[in-house]
Amino acid sequence: MEALTAVCMATYTCERHVAGQLASSLQSPRVVEVPASDDGSTDRTREIALGFADARVRLLDGPRAWAIGRFESLLGAASGDFNFLADRGYMWLPDKVIAIPATPRTANLLVSDCSVVKGELRLPQASFQALRQSCAGLLKNLVRNGALGCCMGFRPRVLDRAPSLPRRVPMLSWWIGLVTECGGSVRFQREPLLSCRRAAHHAMNKTVNLVSDD
Repeated sequence: MEALTAVCMATYTCERHVAGQLASSLQSPRVVEVPASDDGSTDRTREIALGFADARVRLLDGPRAWAIGRFESLLGAASGDFNFLADRGYMWLPDKVIAIPATPRTANLLVSDCSVVKGELRLPQASFQALRQSCAGLLKNLVRNGALGCCMGFRPRVLDRAPSLPRRVPMLSWWIGLVTECGGSVRFQREPLLSCRRAAHHAMNKTVNLVSDD
């Protein structure tokens, strides 16, 4: 049976990117829903999302909390066999969701790679996993996080071990990765399955020296 996927998307004043992110997230029929939490955008973000011609998009009012709080509320509203996290500035490649059925049933967390795009120019050396030397392992990831949230797909049971996210955790992806390493299996997939238009993570920003186009 094919895994059904929910894409949990956080939005805030991102009218330039929201349509592209939604379109790339919805290109696979395995995506059953895209709950999008908007935290009070002051531009046309909500209008664009509400007018999107796809019934799978469900716009929710955000909790007006820090980013982790927004994603926590989204994960509580999702109903997929696999949950993905999405944010502005990313374009999913067509194979992103297709890769999920190939994930062993014992794997609770799939972490793909991502490439970086500045305008229309791809920077082929900009592999996040190569820059961070990403791989599975509790101690390694405790010292240095090897995953971006936008690259993660995970089974809902991952969070059963930690139903409430700690308020002081610096990165949601770090917390999800460590929790999974403690009681489940993590699979790193070396193929880039999305493109990042901007430096979405401070480590990548320092290494690639990109300037955000937001």
